[in-house]
Amino acid sequence: MKGKGLDDRSAYPGNYYAYDTGKLAARVRMFIGQCTEPSLEAAIWFTHEKIENGSGRDRVFVTSVINGELNSAEAAAPLPRITSVKEAVSKGFCRKIPPIQKAYTEP
Repeated sequence: MKGKGLDDRSAYPGNYYAYDTGKLAARVRMFIGQCTEPSLEAAIWFTHEKIENGSGRDRVFVTSVINGELNSAEAAAPLPRITSVKEAVSKGFCRKIPPIQKAYTEP
């Protein structure tokens, strides 16, 4: 949002596969706009990660500019629901960023 390499780093939307096994490691979805609150322009990432015991973990990250300051945080429970964000997309309040087809995690 600030540009010139000053932003926090976040995953681009798409499916990420483990470089060594080729198995799905994470799925990232990204939306931009007034996706969760009508008064908040934000970028929001929904991430489902596979963890070592084979189960999954859902995380949501939100980045917005408030009073000229870049604010990035992991959302606290209860997490925003992706169904609510998809509804905001259908109403034109926010948009989905198209995913990359396939990416690999770094070693």
